[in-house]
Amino acid sequence: MSLIVPMTPYSLHKSGAIRKVVRSRLKEALRLVVVRGARGSDPCEASSAILDENDATPEKWIVKDWTYVFKPTMALYKSPMPTIIDEIRIGLRSVRSMAEKLEARWQRTAAPVTRDVMRTRVPDRKPPTKFNRG
Repeated sequence: MSLIVPMTPYSLHKSGAIRKVVRSRLKEALRLVVVRGARGSDPCEASSAILDENDATPEKWIVKDWTYVFKPTMALYKSPMPTIIDEIRIGLRSVRSMAEKLEARWQRTAAPVTRDVMRTRVPDRKPPTKFNRG
C-alpha cells in the first residue's frame, strides 16, 4: 500500500510536534483497521477500540496498486482513537467500492489487444525489380 500524507505548517499546524502526532495517529488507526480489523467501540465505552479478527484481511480494505492520499485536519489530533478508526473504516470502504467500479469500467473500455503479425514472403512471388534510371 502506498500512502501519502501531505502536511505543511500552513495546511495543518505550525508546530512540527503536532504534525508528527497527527501523522502517527493516522498511520496507527489505518494499521489497526487494515491489519487487526479494528472498529470503534460502543458509545458508552469511548476510550477503546474493538479488534475483530474476521475483518483483519488487507484485501478487504486496500486495493492493490493504488496510492492512498490522506489530507488530515486538526480534528484528527483532537478526536479519540475509536472515532478516527470508524471514520477510516467508512472512508476505506467507500474508496474500495469506487475503485472496483472504476476498474470494471476501465476493463470494459480498454482497447482490445492487437497482435503484430509479421509478414512473410510468399515463395512463388518474384522479388521487386530495380528500375534503371539512366
